[in-house]
Amino acid sequence: MPTGSSLRVSIRYRFDGAVRRIGLYHCAMWRKASGTARPRNCGSPVYSESASYPDLVRIRLGSLDQPAGRTPDYHYLLSAKADWDTSDDQLPRFGDD
Repeated sequence: MPTGSSLRVSIRYRFDGAVRRIGLYHCAMWRKASGTARPRNCGSPVYSESASYPDLVRIRLGSLDQPAGRTPDYHYLLSAKADWDTSDDQLPRFGDD
């Protein structure tokens, strides 16, 4: 059963199942959001949710205690990547229509 924690281990979690898909999101809004929804006394984001997908919880892979066991499946909005991002692989790309 996968487990994870926040930076200072003030929050610990575990979940049933497996990591199903790994997406690399490049949009500036998501880059900023991933650094703001944080536990008050820790500073690290652990997960995110969306009203559009109420049955889906997005786990921040960096918070896992063990390797995810798979490589990324796709890029989303790769055209909006940060100037320091050197992503240049052959993964499927979405959102850049």
